[in-house]
Amino acid sequence: MEAAPSLRTFSPSSFFSAGPRHCLLLAGPASRRARALPAPPLPRAVASTRAPLVVSSPPPPAASGTTAPAHAKVDRSGRFCSPRAARELALMISYAACLEGTDVVRLFDRRISARREPGFVFDKACLLSYNHMSFGGGPLEVGTEEEAEKLTSQNEKDSANEADVLSAPPKLVYNNFVLRYTFLLAPFH
Repeated sequence: MEAAPSLRTFSPSSFFSAGPRHCLLLAGPASRRARALPAPPLPRAVASTRAPLVVSSPPPPAASGTTAPAHAKVDRSGRFCSPRAARELALMISYAACLEGTDVVRLFDRRISARREPGFVFDKACLLSYNHMSFGGGPLEVGTEEEAEKLTSQNEKDSANEADVLSAPPKLVYNNFVLRYTFLLAPFH
């Protein structure tokens, strides 16, 4: 591979140094286009004879002592504060508006201004265990019935937690930033 050509230039401080300094002089975008550097070598294609990977057990659960993800998505008041939460709320409102055949902004206003049922208590601890990125994925293969029952019960717990979070009034789940941001996003979905 050939090195890029360099221009021999003298800086004002070169009068005081022992010799000239070599540097690469770039005058602007035109000089970058004029001096074409050799392209990096293309990656080699390697034929693989391995069989496709099959997951035989779920990945190990995250350590319960880590608190970094909780701080990233929940603020001090215990409400969601991430842009991902705003996007999820906007998509949920847009989907509900499509199902009902109503305007997205009107449905959002109606959900925000809806009165809470008397005696409704929302457990903010479920926000910490809620996962915004819980997508379906492929089928899992397990070795024993016990593992299958464990996965099924965990899936049911996650589904119940998700139902609690998504059915709660938005003012209890999302902070003001997310609600304002969602109001801006909702008409565009």
